[in-house]
Amino acid sequence: MTGVVVSAIAIIVGIAVFIILAYKGLSPTIACLISAVIIGITCEGGLGTAIFDTFMNQAITFMSSILLLIVIGGLLSAVLEVTHTTDALANGIIRLLGDNSVPIIIFIMTGLLNFLGVGSYQFIVAPIALGLLKKANIPRRVGLIAMMVAYNAVTYCLPGTSVTPNILPTTILGTNIYAGAGVGIFAFVCATALGLGYVYWMLKDCKKHQLGFELAAGMPDGMPGGKNDSKEQKAPPFWTAIVTIVLLFALCFVFSMVKALGFDATQAVILAQVITAIWALVINFKYVDRTIWLRQISSGTTAVIPLAIMLGFISGFGAVVQNTAAFQALLKGILSLNVSPYLLTFIGVALLAACMGNGTGALAMVLNALSPTLAASNVSMDAVHRIATVTASTLDSMPHCTNVCVSLQVFGTTHKQSYKYVFYSTVIIPLIYAGLTTLLCIIIY
Repeated sequence: MTGVVVSAIAIIVGIAVFIILAYKGLSPTIACLISAVIIGITCEGGLGTAIFDTFMNQAITFMSSILLLIVIGGLLSAVLEVTHTTDALANGIIRLLGDNSVPIIIFIMTGLLNFLGVGSYQFIVAPIALGLLKKANIPRRVGLIAMMVAYNAVTYCLPGTSVTPNILPTTILGTNIYAGAGVGIFAFVCATALGLGYVYWMLKDCKKHQLGFELAAGMPDGMPGGKNDSKEQKAPPFWTAIVTIVLLFALCFVFSMVKALGFDATQAVILAQVITAIWALVINFKYVDRTIWLRQISSGTTAVIPLAIMLGFISGFGAVVQNTAAFQALLKGILSLNVSPYLLTFIGVALLAACMGNGTGALAMVLNALSPTLAASNVSMDAVHRIATVTASTLDSMPHCTNVCVSLQVFGTTHKQSYKYVFYSTVIIPLIYAGLTTLLCIIIY
């Protein structure tokens, strides 16, 4: 049962089963394992090889690379909650800038963290965003979408960023991180304008229907906004919250950019988060409930470990999909299309991203496969670089995407409650600006 048609049907059924189970409320961790079993039956070597070798090897490899990053991100989130730093920040920002500033604040904060290459940005953004949303009485999904729009705009569109989607093409195509800067800036402006426009439409619609901040759903106990959030207490001064956030950004920047320190991106972010957590705990310790603070920090930190497992399993699911005859046939079929190399890059990255739930992986596969053809043709590698990175933000945001699943979890919402908003903002809108970027490259280059 390893034929192209059979495995193609299995992929479609597997993804459909994942979507249905996730919408019904089953954990994405279990849902993607069930889906991987469905698809694995059609893989070369059979189900045993697909699950115990392909799936688990990829899951363990991915988990080992992100576990410490996620746990330390959870630690910082817990400390910010326990010290009421998030309350102080929310109170001050709402007082100074008003309720309508909340989406912009979340967008800017997310954008800066992603520009600095902070892979665990959700665990920093979520507790602060939830504090702002609660204070302003705005539904969780508005903050969720503001964060995801910023992630796409900065990570996939903005030239000059030291993030994986922008660095990978340089190693394959021989370009640099500023390749196609003009069209990249165009894509970033489009992504920001269309994305924030949608967010503020959501905000207006929520106010029209008198919808406010809701109780958490699908969030592990102990995480910000979960069932056992502490009761309202006196918040520390606003200045301590501002200094804490500035310190975090400054440390991320210094540790990441000063190469003489010898830290890679992951080490830089982890160290910055640890120092910031210690600072927040020391400066605001008198606002901590000393009878339960250690238990709260422990609960908040360990609550994120299931998310690392979930991400590993979803990565394993993608590996199983790649190991099917249908996926390989799709890749060959895309490469054989008789169209412009720019359009071919757009189509290839988008379609493979949909199958894998991983835009960066799709980008790498397509560019590696296309590079010999591109090198022999008269095309601009800069344009191909930028089309590939921008397009990687399109169909990767399917329900089985790792970024989608973890973002929903940390904001305390579910596929059923919020995925339709995710789809509009991170699939439909990116298809628009990626399509325009591709068209612009065809015209200019």
